[in-house]
Order: sequence, then structure tokens, then C-alpha cells
Amino acid sequence: MSDQPKNLLDVLASIQCMEKRLSELETTPRVVEAGEFEIDEDPTLANGKGGRSFKKEITYKRSWSETPNVYTAITALNSDCKEKTRVEVVVDNKSNSGCTILVKTWDNSEIYHVKVSWFAILEGNL
Repeated sequence: MSDQPKNLLDVLASIQCMEKRLSELETTPRVVEAGEFEIDEDPTLANGKGGRSFKKEITYKRSWSETPNVYTAITALNSDCKEKTRVEVVVDNKSNSGCTILVKTWDNSEIYHVKVSWFAILEGNL
């Protein structure tokens, strides 16, 4: 077991290293902003013909020093049961003040209702 400390000085050095890591984690600023939107009976997504999309512009409550990572989740979906359900959510045009979220469908899918949650997360020095 070569990873184990060999003496008391090694143990103290290991503890100091862990304390430094913990301190860095505790003091690293993290900014999180979240929101959601619903698309209800949009004729573009519900018509069942070819590639279609719905665009939602998101403006953050604050402008950040850097562009945050944006994550999305579909939290509700109502679609036609006769055909396959095809839906994709894409984040586009990210900046430090906002982004665009696209909800896409294609082929003969008919999307009647979709609810999308989004999370913008910035870690590091602000």
C-alpha cells in the first residue's frame, strides 16, 4: 500500500492539501439561474409535416462576466400517439446575457404541448 502516509509529517501534509482543496471548493463562486417555458398548441409543431422548430429567446436576470453553460430538460410532453414522437431541444447563441432555446420536431410527429426547463450555470471567478 504505497499510497498510505509513511509518517506523521506525511499525514499533516495530506490534511493540509485536503483543507486547501475544500477551501477552494467553498470559495469558488457559482451562479445558477433557472427558468421554464411552455409551448401549447403551436401550429408549427403540431402540423406533422417535415422539419419544424419553435424558438424561445432567454434573457438572464443579470449579465455575467463569462458565458454560462446552459442545460435543458423536457419536463412535460403531449404528442400524437398515432405516430412516433420526435423532439429535440437545442441551446443556441449562448452569451453572457442570454441564449436561444430551440424545440425541434420532424417527419410526421405532432407535438401539442411541451414544457422545457433550463439551467444556466457559471462556475469560477466572477
